[in-house]
Amino acid sequence: MLSKVTNAHLNATRIFILVTGLLVISACSSNNIVMDTDQNTNFTKIKSYSVMSRNTDDTLSAERLISQVSQFLQSNNKLVGDSGFTDAVIELDHYINYRDNDSSFSIGLGTGSFGRSGGVSVGGGVSVPIGSDQIPIAVVSMKVLVEGRLVWSATNSHDFKTDNASSMAKAQQEATSELLQRLPLERDSS
Repeated sequence: MLSKVTNAHLNATRIFILVTGLLVISACSSNNIVMDTDQNTNFTKIKSYSVMSRNTDDTLSAERLISQVSQFLQSNNKLVGDSGFTDAVIELDHYINYRDNDSSFSIGLGTGSFGRSGGVSVGGGVSVPIGSDQIPIAVVSMKVLVEGRLVWSATNSHDFKTDNASSMAKAQQEATSELLQRLPLERDSS
């Protein structure tokens, strides 16, 4: 009888750990990319880009993201140069936003007594939030302009666990990397 109770307790503990782990993993997921493209633009004709950041408050992050985008363009056989001498301009914007923490888990509480001819039980639940009330989000926006005309834009965001610079930088770089994978470098409009 004791081994049945111990096994039941072990199984309940395993389920609790699994559910808690899934909640933590889902709380760290990225948001969907919001994107818009000018369908009349022939992106194969764009051979050179200049990359700039609109953010003047956080120059360290701006330089890091400009470097990341420039390296991506160069690895895809695009020239990177100064504004005014290139076919297109990529404008970056990045900032921190916050969203409500909707991650929580419930703890069930209950008592009961069962007699020979029936039983009565009383139960209740308590929802316990995981972490703080607000979760920081690194948001990165990217725009491609040709002769001052917007031809492509996209925004992406990633949650990060703490308000420290290294986790924020990693979230910004992941969001930027995902945007770059969607950048239409070779799409012909015809």
